[in-house]
Amino acid sequence: MANAELQDTTKKIAHRVTNLERILENITRELEDHIRWFIQRFEKKELPNIEELQSLIFSKDSYQLFRVFVGYDFGFSDETNWKKTKQERKKKIQEFVDNISKENLSE
Repeated sequence: MANAELQDTTKKIAHRVTNLERILENITRELEDHIRWFIQRFEKKELPNIEELQSLIFSKDSYQLFRVFVGYDFGFSDETNWKKTKQERKKKIQEFVDNISKENLSE
């Protein structure tokens, strides 16, 4: 039994090593969801560090790519109009595509 547990643990660790970036992006997305809920539940002035946390999350370029290409429309915008949110997301995708060049392709 201990051997099976060890093998399972080893597989889990290997999976996390291989997929760490995706795991961290999903955790960050969950944080963003929590922030949205906190702001809806309380006034911003009651949440002294909420803007700092938002700023830290949105300063990560890799997370911004994740939000646009992997994220979901609900969390992409606070806008309640789904058509507008979809258009906003498509616009952001096009901005990323337009900014691709030979110089930054490896990034």
